[in-house]
Order: sequence, then C-alpha cells, then structure tokens
Amino acid sequence: MEGLWLLTVVLVPVAFLGRDQIYSETVIAYFEVPKIALLRTLTGLMAALWLIEWGIQSRFSFNRPSNLRNTWLWPPTWPARLRNWIQGQPARWLSLAVGFFLATTLLSTALSGSFRVSMWGEIPGQDGYSAYTIMAYVLLYAVIATHLKSRPQLWRLLTAILTMGLLVSGYAILQQFGHDFLDLREITGGGVTSFMGNRIFAAAVMMMAIPISLAAALVSVAKLGNRTTQNWMYRWPATAGVVAIFGLVLAIQVLGLNYTFSRGPWLGAILALVVFVGLVAVFVGLRTVVRTVAVLLLAAVMVFIVLQWQTVARVFEMGFKDGGQTVSEGPSAITGDASASIPPTSGGGGSMVTVAPSTTAADASGLSKTFALDLSSAQRLASVKAEVSSGFAGGRGTHWKVSWRLIRDHPWFEFDSLNVPWLRPIVGYGPDLFRFTYLLQSPNEGEDLRPLEPDHAHNFFIHQTVEQGLLGLISALGIFGTAFLIGGRMLWRTRSGCPEEYKLVLAGLLAVLVGRFLEMMVGVARVSDLTVLWILFGTLAAMSTVMRAPAAATPSLATAGDAPGEEQLQAQRPSAALSRDWLWRLALVTWLVAGITMLTWVKAVNYPRAAMKISEAVEHIGSGDGQSTLAALDRAIELAPDVPVYYIWRADLYSAYLENPEATPEEGCSLQRDLEYRACLATRSYQSHLTGSQQSPFYYRSRQALANSAFRFKRYEDSVEQYRQVLEMVPSSWQLRIRLADAYIQNGQPQAALQPLHESLAMKESTQALFLRGRAYAALGLYRDAILDLDQALQSDPKLAQGYVVRALVYAKLGRAAKSQEDIDRAVDLGFDRAQLERSIRNAMRRSSGRQ
Repeated sequence: MEGLWLLTVVLVPVAFLGRDQIYSETVIAYFEVPKIALLRTLTGLMAALWLIEWGIQSRFSFNRPSNLRNTWLWPPTWPARLRNWIQGQPARWLSLAVGFFLATTLLSTALSGSFRVSMWGEIPGQDGYSAYTIMAYVLLYAVIATHLKSRPQLWRLLTAILTMGLLVSGYAILQQFGHDFLDLREITGGGVTSFMGNRIFAAAVMMMAIPISLAAALVSVAKLGNRTTQNWMYRWPATAGVVAIFGLVLAIQVLGLNYTFSRGPWLGAILALVVFVGLVAVFVGLRTVVRTVAVLLLAAVMVFIVLQWQTVARVFEMGFKDGGQTVSEGPSAITGDASASIPPTSGGGGSMVTVAPSTTAADASGLSKTFALDLSSAQRLASVKAEVSSGFAGGRGTHWKVSWRLIRDHPWFEFDSLNVPWLRPIVGYGPDLFRFTYLLQSPNEGEDLRPLEPDHAHNFFIHQTVEQGLLGLISALGIFGTAFLIGGRMLWRTRSGCPEEYKLVLAGLLAVLVGRFLEMMVGVARVSDLTVLWILFGTLAAMSTVMRAPAAATPSLATAGDAPGEEQLQAQRPSAALSRDWLWRLALVTWLVAGITMLTWVKAVNYPRAAMKISEAVEHIGSGDGQSTLAALDRAIELAPDVPVYYIWRADLYSAYLENPEATPEEGCSLQRDLEYRACLATRSYQSHLTGSQQSPFYYRSRQALANSAFRFKRYEDSVEQYRQVLEMVPSSWQLRIRLADAYIQNGQPQAALQPLHESLAMKESTQALFLRGRAYAALGLYRDAILDLDQALQSDPKLAQGYVVRALVYAKLGRAAKSQEDIDRAVDLGFDRAQLERSIRNAMRRSSGRQ
C-alpha cells in the first residue's frame, strides 16, 4: 500500500505522453489524460488491496447478532459510537470533514442537472471535478490517514514530495533556458509549464513542495544535532553539508517557481514560509529559527547569483551588438529564450492565462533593457495590488461576477428542465458543470467579441459554490478549517515533551495548507496539485498515530486500536461460523475487487488508449489512408464512447470522403446497397454528429457541429432547431445568431431571421449579418431596407459576390434595370456565370409576378 501512495505522489504530477501520441478535446490532453488515468488506476489498486486486507483481518460476521442493539447496525447507537471514535483520536475530526465533503459531492451528483457529466466528467478522461475523480482523492486521503503509522513511512513520504518538487522545478528551469528536451513547453499555458501544460498548475505544485523541503532540511539538521556521541568537529561539517544540499534544493524550487510568473503561488509560498518561521519560533525554539533563516538565506543567495549571472551575461552580450539594440536576439535574464515574453499584468479572459509581448522601448539602451527585464518578477508581483484595486478587469473579476450571477440566479438551458430548482442554492448545478453553465452568462470580450469559455472560476471556493452550492462551499471550507484546528491543537499539545522533528513536520504541513488556501483563492486547482494536497491532508490526519509510534515501529496491516486480535477471535467463535464468515467475506471481496478492476479499466485505462488511437488516426490521415483512419476512429469511440469530440472527427472524415470523390471509396458505404454511395456518406456523417451530441447534450460544439451538418445536407428544419439550442447554450454569441438567421432564410422563414440578425448587429456589426438581413428584407418585399443593408455590406466587403447577386435581384424588382445589370456584371467578374445568373433572376421575377 505504501508503495502505491509513494508512486502516486511522484508519478501523477510528472506523468505525460508525447504531444503527438495522444489527442483529446483539450490542447494539453497529453498531460491531463495520463495523469487522471494514473490517479484513478493507482487509487483503484489501493481500494482493491484495502478490501483484501479487510477480508483477511475483519471481525465482521454475517451471522445475525443475538442482540442487534449492541452492534453498529443499530442507528440509535451511532452518535455515541461516533463520539467514542473521535475521542480516541481527535485528528479524526478531519476525516469527518472529508467524509462530509464526499457526501456533499455525491448528493450534488445525484441531483445534478446532468448526472453523466457530474459522475464521469465534462470531457470524460480529462482533468476536472467529477464525482469519480473526487472519490479517488478521498480514497487516497483515507488510505494514507489509516495506513501511515510509523516514522520511517513518514520520512519516505516527505522525501517523495521533496523529490517530486525537485523534478518539477528542475525541468521548469531547463525550459526557461531553452533545454526543453521533452518538448513540453506549452505557449497556450504561459511558457514555462514543466510537466503540467500550464504555468499556474506547475507553480501550485512547486509552492507546496518548498515548505516541505524546508521542514525536511531542519529535520535532517536536528537529527544530526541529536547524535551526541559524535564529536562537534565531525558534526559541524556534516551539518554544513546538509544545509548546503537543502539550500540548493530550495534554490532550485524557488527558481522554478519564479520562472512561472504565477502571482498566486508566489504569494502562497511567501505566506507559507512566514507561517512556518512563526510556528517554529513559537513551538520549537529560536535556535531552530536561526537554522531556518540560515537555510533560506543560503537558498536566496544561490537564486541571486543565478539571476545576476544571467544579467552579467546579458550585459556582455549587449556590448557586442552596436549599443545593445538587439535585445530580442538573445535570452533574457528572466524570460529565457527570445520567443518568451513577460506575462501581462491582468488576468486572461479565457480558460487559460495568455502571454503578452514585452514592451521595452526600441530606443532604450541594452543595459537599461536588461535591468527592465530583470525587474519583471518584481513588477509581476507588484501588479497584484493594482489588479486587486481594479477588480481584475477582464480576468478573474469577470469570472467571479459571472459566477455570482450563476450562484444567485441559477439560469438553465431553455431546451431542458432543471430538476428540483429550489434546491440549487443548496446543492448547486452538479460537479463539472461550470463551463456549460458559465456560457449562459458569459460576456463577449476581445477584439472579436467572442464569449469567454473558462472551465474554472479562478477561485476554488467560488467554483465549488457554483457546482455544489452552499453545502459544497461549507464542506470545502470545513476541510481547511478542521485541518488548521487539528494541526494547531497537535502543535500546542506537543510544545513540550515531543521530538523536535515532529513539531517541524507539523509546522511544515500547516504552513503548506495556509499557503495553499491563499493560492486557491485566485488559482486553478488541478490534478497534480490536488493529488499532493490530499496526500498532505492524509499525512496530517495520521500524524497523531505516527507521533505515538515507537521509533522502530513498522507498519502493520491491522488498524490501530483493533482488539481483540484474530487469534483471540478464532478462539471465541465456533470453527463452523468462522469458516462460513470467511467464505462470505471471500465472495464479497472477490466481487468488489472485480467491480473495481472493471471500473478502473473502463473509466481510467481506456481513455488514454482511445486518445492514442486518435494519434494513430492522425498518422494515417497524414499518409492518405482514409480507411485506416476510420478504423482507428471507430476503435477510439469503442474504447471511449462518451468523448464527444471523437464523433465530430469521424463525421469530418465522412465529409472528407464526400468532398473528394476521386479518393479511394470508403469501404462501408461502397459495399452496402441500401443507399447511394454519397447519400450513405452524408447519412453516416450526420449520424455521427447526432450520436456525439447525445453523448454530451450540453457540449455546444457537438450540437453546433450537428447543426452545421444539417445545414450542409439541406435539412434546414433540423438545422434551425439545432442552431436554436446551440444559441440557448451560448446566448451571448453574435456569430451563432447569424448562423441561425441563415438557417431560417434557407428554411423559408425570412421574418423569423430578422430578430437574431437585429440582435447580432446590436452586439457587433458584421458584413455577413448585414448581407443576410438585406436578403431577408428582399424576401419580405422590403426592397429599400434591403438596398440599405446590401450597400453597407458591399461597402465593407467589395468582393462579396452574393451581395451583388441579391442586390441585382432587388434592383430588378424595383424596375431599375441599369443598376441590376451593373451588379450582374460585378458578380460575373467575381466568378458567377452570366447566363445562369440572368436566368435565375428572370425565374425569380416570374415567380414574384405569379404570386402577385
């Protein structure tokens, strides 16, 4: 069991696959999918081993007890039993808070607006807050809280966290200096992303590792000081060596955190270190404070030397480049390679924070530019004050305002009914429904005025309130509050008569949790940092057990405090009853382990397998092998039938066959005899879109792809209905209003097209909306209004051939033949066939005369 949690703490944060080996809905799927699969698989193994352990050691009997009132099956005894259980170890209050958190998650899932999404995830297999993933975190906590019992186990776990933090930070530094040999740098995630695909996620992990590393350093120094048998002449060099090693470790971690330019983790790390030093001063002693400051100063000196070395190298480089006017050609002291840039001082408006270019003046000297770049870290940190005072305009502030409207009003999709709406303030929408519901209130931002589509509120507790309501907020705050109280109580009780190393570990754990609490107020909690966080919660819950264990204690399979033992139990029970109980337990454990194995295979392992099949499909399509591409897509859908984007890609492949009749025919449609070949391709493309939209009914991209497919295959009535539903999912989109209006016009409903066109033009004036409104006016006989819109559209885009065609028809109906002929000539110049165009206008005039 211990090996599994050590693997979890090290492997989950650093797990990844090649960017060309795995494809899913998100750009960073090659990080997210393997991490989630690994977390679920390892926790599934823990659950299976725990069940086997229970089957071997449990005293549970399947025989009906003679007096039910004396067993835990009698509900009136539960309060007393719970009280006794907590009094045995007050740290179990934390387990109670975690249990409440799990209960609120399951309740919100059961009452969710979409049970499938809340249970398995917004995009199954990717990172998120689905109930399945939350259960994996809670199981990880429970295993550590109940099985971490000895000092050696604790030191191994802390060493694993330190090692993981060193790997993450070390690779971030390599990325900063252009040595990204694993090709993991993701510009969409902010440049230096280490193994996470986003600088915010990477920085959150580094922030938690720093206080743990500092605590480990002081524990190592304290252990050396306790070796009284050694002469001080031997002890001092050893102590200096330990301090130097841990100073280097901390310097690497601090440098890695610095290069992420993530202010939330920076502030969290600073607060954690301040809290740690304060707790050490109060509960350990001033001598240890001096050691703490010494280690931190040594790490700070190393960081300063590295940064100044970069600055000096930069200055010398500038000296050989004509006054330093080529600053962009070399690596900068802070941002690394030439393509990197200083992140903006305001948060991004989308789901990921973007990186803006540096704005150093072109006429500045090379030396001044160098120091301007060196100050970017301080500027980034100083911008926190300005950003808070301005409300995080366009970034977190927008997300928080929209989230508040969701919490207050609880809007829902018009095409669907939200069950028990009166309970939504209590239970929220349901886990992992944030992005879908955010779009209902999303504002238009950016040059193109497109709706924002974040998948997180950039505040864990606000996010939790949107998804799980007031209960979710209370349960999340309850875990942190209970952890602070329990940790403080343990520190207070151990202020005297307890080994120094335990106080240091407790101080480190509390410091991490305080810093993490602050970081989660502005950050985005994801699988890597949440895995470490839940492990630390479990470690804190187990600390009272570890502190009571003797120095040479070894972990035992039995639960602490379990009595009587199995041998005594066997002596107290008849052998027949023991045999019968054993068989029943064996059957139950076998059944449960088989269920966990199947669940883990289907809902954890199959997602990376499917994503790798998509990678094979990409390779096949690159070589022009359409049939192998289709086979790989079909296999991916078979492995992960609930990933909607796979259906879109398969439908696109059928459409590609349809658009390229000279290509080798698709075997399935060419061999069947029910439909004509092209009709078969069109049907299969549309059906693939339809199935994908049914798999995730609130994923607007699937519904929009279905609407586009219906429009393309001239199923205009269906396209109108689908576009209406897509617009209900993204009501602030002016582009979707244009598409809906186009479908209305093609379906012979020009009057219905006017409202979405008016709304679209009120949001943003566009050539396409003006053209379509002019076309709708023409169909309604409002020719002068049509001329006004068409004139404006053609003035905006003189090469809009369709605009000349429609205006030529309008002029013809107004009896202005010369103007009509001018537009016909312009349309012909842009590619229209004159004879066909004139014939179409004559037919339209004839139909109009016939109606009159």
